[in-house]
Amino acid sequence: MTRTEAIMEFRRISAMPHGQARIIAAEKLVDTVVESGFDDMLAASLLDLVEAYTFANEGIHAIATFARLLHTYDERPEIFDEIDRRNLYWEYKWVINDALEFPTISATQIEALIADMERRYRLEGLGLAPIRVAEFSWAAHRGMLDTGERLTAWLTEPASEGDDCRACQISHQVAYLLNACKYEEAIKLALTQRWECNQEPWGTRTALMMAALYSGDEELAVRAYKEALSAKSREPHANVGDARQIEFLAATGHVDQAVRMADEWERTARSSLPGSTFTHLLHLIRGLSVAKEERYDDLRARYIDEAQEIAQQFDARNGTSYFTQKLEDAISWPFQVRYIDLDAQAKVVLEASAAGEELPEISAPLFTDPPEPGVGAQDRRVSDTTEPGRGAKASEKALESTSSNLENEDRDLPVSEKDVAEDPQGQAAWARAEEELAAGEYLRAAYFFRRASAKAEESGYLEKAGRALAEAAQCLHAAGEGIASEVFSTAVPLMRAGDAPVAIIANVLAAWAPLAYEYGHIDDILVHLRELSDSEHAKFVETGGLVEKDNQEDSQERIGGDTTTVKLHVSLARTVASLKDSLARCLLACNLNLEEAHGAACDAAFAYHAGATSASDEAHSLWLAGRIAVAMGDTLRATEDLESAFENFTVARKLEERSRCGEELLTLYRSTGQESKAEELLGVL
Repeated sequence: MTRTEAIMEFRRISAMPHGQARIIAAEKLVDTVVESGFDDMLAASLLDLVEAYTFANEGIHAIATFARLLHTYDERPEIFDEIDRRNLYWEYKWVINDALEFPTISATQIEALIADMERRYRLEGLGLAPIRVAEFSWAAHRGMLDTGERLTAWLTEPASEGDDCRACQISHQVAYLLNACKYEEAIKLALTQRWECNQEPWGTRTALMMAALYSGDEELAVRAYKEALSAKSREPHANVGDARQIEFLAATGHVDQAVRMADEWERTARSSLPGSTFTHLLHLIRGLSVAKEERYDDLRARYIDEAQEIAQQFDARNGTSYFTQKLEDAISWPFQVRYIDLDAQAKVVLEASAAGEELPEISAPLFTDPPEPGVGAQDRRVSDTTEPGRGAKASEKALESTSSNLENEDRDLPVSEKDVAEDPQGQAAWARAEEELAAGEYLRAAYFFRRASAKAEESGYLEKAGRALAEAAQCLHAAGEGIASEVFSTAVPLMRAGDAPVAIIANVLAAWAPLAYEYGHIDDILVHLRELSDSEHAKFVETGGLVEKDNQEDSQERIGGDTTTVKLHVSLARTVASLKDSLARCLLACNLNLEEAHGAACDAAFAYHAGATSASDEAHSLWLAGRIAVAMGDTLRATEDLESAFENFTVARKLEERSRCGEELLTLYRSTGQESKAEELLGVL
């Protein structure tokens, strides 16, 4: 490899998603740089390898590589340019955090690491705030009496370039105050959070909802919960927010929903870091201890046993009994479960809308930064085409209004209350809902969509009534209202009774699917998905089978119809694909009938191909089939499905999905002893 090729390889690796493929590629590049004598690249390649390990939760390897990096810096500082030096001191913070996560790293080693960090920062003339944060984190981790003093030392240290972002600084402090049961202080500080990063404001808002709940301010707790959901982070390092959400649900009387979320965490999001795992278990145990549901005593006992083992390891390392004490506190948490209707405000809004009453007063948001018009955290229109493989994930751009179907589509003036009141078919109400939605006023939009639905139903327009209700449900979902799933469950039968196009119903079901399991409506949605997918699949087969993407003339001749017939077949194929894909995802979510789920995912992939969609659509369903096969323990089918998905993502140039799918395929190859295939895949990745 030439130096130019090595530089290009470094840039390619730096752009890869974090995971095993990036780690192995980064390891190989370091070896190449050393063997080829590319000294000016050694620091950057080692720094990138530390990053790859850190963000793949392989902290032990990150620490070892960082030690090598420090040795290299001491021996050959001249090969580190300004960017390398800045990154070296920034990554020091990652290494300290990782060291706390593993009980196998001794207290002596951690303290030596922090002392060496301070020595090096002083030699470089850097600000010492990051060292004070490390000292505070280490003290808080062990429950030391001087933790408060360490916090003061951090907060009084002058700011520097090496500081974390403002959002993370506030989140770190709020988390400490919450863990110390200093609820009023936690609330006061959390309400100042106005900054964002990859983990915030989700972390701060979930801490705020817990502090408010345990301080007795139920109204604030619910409002914080709703606004936390609107800012939910999918960053793996932010999963403490997920754990708080589970505890909050259990403590407010929604224990079944909490357990479903806990089950999903165990199956899909469990961390490999012992410290993070203990924190998550602590929240689950505390929630179940408050709930006092005998049905879940065995689950709680299992969590306690696992947490006790981890606690003993950390206490032995730390020389304290802090972890054991935290666990005992969680087991006997004194808070009494109190049922809180988390959707109370939404219910009042919907009831007023259905009764034709004026819009009730809606609580002002705690955090008043206005959203970008038309683009909310979970804003999408259920009447639009669902992106395959994404379910009801938020759209990345503002989606076009569906009000073009209305008679008043050319209305330029704002829709007045009088217009809404005097409109017999709900058209004005729908238009007003569109205005509220564009402004990011989701509850207000839900009110007017619900009004449009009621008026349309009274006039006998059942399809329009169902579609308006589905739009109301999606607005409620964007506002963090769990009642959205119940509204979806009412909207779909209305649409079916009104003979709505199945393609549109399929989009509504795809939007409902991610909520149905979490909120206990999985049986309802499965009935619709099975009935519609079976009937549409039968029609699809009757129209003649597969339409080849690049050979529609032959397909037209084989089907025996004209262009209109082919278009009908393609439309049916796409509808079948959407229904089958949603069915497979719902079954996998609740771990039911995985054989049926796998068949549905494969049918979806076949139908996407027949519907002449992009290779990406087909790939998403094949990827889903592979995951289901892995869950079934069927490695042969899993391998075939994931290989096909990977190939289709490659054709479609969907590089992020290709990399993530490749990661799963790589893991499968290695777990089944297919090392030659693993090596070949690594070369491709």
